[in-house]
Amino acid sequence: MNMALKIVEDLIDSGSVQRGYLGVLIGDLDDEKASVLGLKDQGGALITKVGAESPAEKAGLEVGDVVVAVNGQRIDTSAKLRLIVSSQRPGTEVALDVLREGAKLTLKARLEELPQEALAQINRGGELPRKGGSGVSNAEIVPGVTVQNLTPATRERYDVPADVQGVVVTTIDTESRAAAMGIEEGDVIQQVNRKPVRAVGEAVELAKNSVKTVLLRVYRKGDTMLFMVNQS
Repeated sequence: MNMALKIVEDLIDSGSVQRGYLGVLIGDLDDEKASVLGLKDQGGALITKVGAESPAEKAGLEVGDVVVAVNGQRIDTSAKLRLIVSSQRPGTEVALDVLREGAKLTLKARLEELPQEALAQINRGGELPRKGGSGVSNAEIVPGVTVQNLTPATRERYDVPADVQGVVVTTIDTESRAAAMGIEEGDVIQQVNRKPVRAVGEAVELAKNSVKTVLLRVYRKGDTMLFMVNQS
């Protein structure tokens, strides 16, 4: 549907503009990101954050997924996904074709109405420990980011639920690339290069295995996000 026509129809029907809401942050793929994710081309929209209790979370979308089609319509860029979703009315069910770790799957999501806080953000522009998992309580995982094990004390300090596993960011250099990308103190790193972590030692070990870019899955106050941090 033409966006201008939809706006006119919404104003006639309800007196307000209604936009579909999926509850994700998305980005475009470049050569480096596609390579890290094991993709052959750069088409699609990369999911970098999934909102808690959002339509995306309910549908099973995960950070690191790449949406390549909506209702059979190819997605080449994040802007196209954003346009298609916002042009749908709340309550509409959409079929999302997704690439995840080399596999293609289709997820069904029922869109909701765009919350005012989400609109404001848009307007502003926005298991057991493995080997190496014990013996280290804090360390720098990527340049400028120090993490610690989750303990009762750190869980209380950063308000981390008991069922959330990973390592918590306790200090971050405000001049670092990681800080510029949006990583914050209190974030819980749950995966490093797609491998779950529960202790500092194993997290650091996995990060060191990356020649250039480290893929971090992060939990923050109910949301999950994806960061690709260049170590050079």
